[in-house]
Amino acid sequence: MRYSKIIVTIGILAAMMIAAVAVAQDEMTGEGMPEMGPPTEIQDLGYMVGTWDVDMMTKWEPTDTAWMPMKGTAKYEYAAGGGALMMTFNSEFMGMPFVGTMLMTYDRETKKWQSIWVDNMSGRISYSDGAKTADGKTVMEGKDIYQGQTYGSRTTVYNDDKTSFDWKMENSYDGKTWVTTATAKYTKRPQPKQ
Repeated sequence: MRYSKIIVTIGILAAMMIAAVAVAQDEMTGEGMPEMGPPTEIQDLGYMVGTWDVDMMTKWEPTDTAWMPMKGTAKYEYAAGGGALMMTFNSEFMGMPFVGTMLMTYDRETKKWQSIWVDNMSGRISYSDGAKTADGKTVMEGKDIYQGQTYGSRTTVYNDDKTSFDWKMENSYDGKTWVTTATAKYTKRPQPKQ
């Protein structure tokens, strides 16, 4: 009698282990597996791939009243097998080459856009994240440092018609008041005929 209870118990435990393994395999290969591959939201930005002309106005100090014009180019291409969009920006600032790179993707779990930026002037990686608003703007916020002071940084992309868009950068030193420090108009160059 005792042996038959042990055999039944072992049989039940074995059945439970087999069921657990089957469920785990199903989760890894079936319905339980999270969506993989390039995010649809990034693939929807395929129209951005190419070269864009950038007409920018900028000021370095929030109290400046004079705006400095700046022209540049932005080249967008897919990176990480289509999982991200990379932009390389080239311009000239105060007689020196200004080069920056942005990498942007969409996080399916947080439902937020994420981007990093690095350029040859600051030599620092800046991170921001954000979302699209109901009126079609993409707003990204993060923190940055200038002359030892940490401040809020916010960029907004709006009026996007797939051949041009407006861009605005704002800074906040108190977390409440935002001051526009740069604006730009991006215009896509026609694609060469193949």
